[in-house]
Amino acid sequence: MMRYKTKLGDMWDKIAYEQMGSTEYTDILMNSNAAYSNVYIFSSDIELTIPEVAEPIVGGAPPWKRGAGELTVRQVNS
Repeated sequence: MMRYKTKLGDMWDKIAYEQMGSTEYTDILMNSNAAYSNVYIFSSDIELTIPEVAEPIVGGAPPWKRGAGELTVRQVNS
């Protein structure tokens, strides 16, 4: 695992993109640094752990939009 020292104004998605290669890793980064999960914009000199990722993420929907499959639409007769 790598370590990263924040700069004033850093945000989770920017750190994930610059250090891990994709904003898709933001949730993994935040889970690895749970003590700072309530921080939105970082001050300088906070040391974070940058987890290693096994496989690259290629496109797709963000994690909160993935999941249960297709939306089922039903017609309601009134």
